[in-house]
Amino acid sequence: MTVHHPLPDSHYTIVSQASDYFVRRKPFETLTLLPKGVFTLDRTPKGDEHVRYDWNFLWQLEQIHNGLYKLKVKGAPVGNRGGHLYAFLSEHDQHSISEWRLVPVPQVGKDAYLIELHDQSIGWVASAEKAPKDKEIEVKRIIVEPSQPPKYPPTEVFIIKPAKHEGEQ
Repeated sequence: MTVHHPLPDSHYTIVSQASDYFVRRKPFETLTLLPKGVFTLDRTPKGDEHVRYDWNFLWQLEQIHNGLYKLKVKGAPVGNRGGHLYAFLSEHDQHSISEWRLVPVPQVGKDAYLIELHDQSIGWVASAEKAPKDKEIEVKRIIVEPSQPPKYPPTEVFIIKPAKHEGEQ
């Protein structure tokens, strides 16, 4: 049985297993404090497991308590609004920030996770479309195939890897 240790507070990249697209905010956004959508954007470079240490691709994971995390993209914490994932920039929207549980899916790979709301009622789901670029991440009920070990659709599995600085091995 594989033991999974909590991910340490640090910077990571998050990639949809279904498409190999990075999960992130758009590089060019309106200059307002309105919530910003989170999308699948840009394919993972072939042969490179870690994207350069680029602010546009980074997620900050901060463990808060009981295995729960606050997730931030481009410095803004994320949460569910209307069934979609948003980054919240304004103090006015702080009530919308969610606590997330990272559930290892070792049968898929060592860096594979479900990302679920703290109560495990709903989680992140990427688009199942053939061309998923620029598709918002949905937040909805996770589908589990009853098997041992459990099986999840690739749209529900995300690859979370530590970000590396330029030149790092």
